[in-house]
Amino acid sequence: MGRPGRPEAPVDHTIPELGALAQFLRDKRGSIPYSTLAQRSAWGASTLKRAASGKALPTWDCVRGYLAACGITNGPGYDDAGWLYMFAYEACKRRPKRWGAVPRPDLAASEADLSRALRAAYDAAGRRPIRDFIERVGDYHLPRTPRTASCGARPCRWTCRST
Repeated sequence: MGRPGRPEAPVDHTIPELGALAQFLRDKRGSIPYSTLAQRSAWGASTLKRAASGKALPTWDCVRGYLAACGITNGPGYDDAGWLYMFAYEACKRRPKRWGAVPRPDLAASEADLSRALRAAYDAAGRRPIRDFIERVGDYHLPRTPRTASCGARPCRWTCRST
């Protein structure tokens, strides 16, 4: 048996329907490595990983190939995947590419997940200058650090304190 790889990142539930599809795919995969799934299907391992990440909507052909590689070609599991894909497709179609919704902390699986959602909201708002945020917080002090300008790849910790 080969050495274990690094643990898989948690499913992104920023769009709940897309997260549900990704979680369903991961549950059906079980402990089968993505390299084995790639050998069993016409899709690459990275495409299959991306399909089960919840970050982007895969094509229906990719989902079908993923399920076929897991041994599911018809039956209730296949039908459930079809419904989940339809719900995820509709949710992604309704949501514009640059959405400005306030991220919901209860949907974040980790600090990094929440940070990614906050960065997306910041980008969707047009990357307003930090000076605008400082003026809008009023009686609170927003520290002026590099983390307030850009969260980067690390989770950002916004701390506000009363002045």
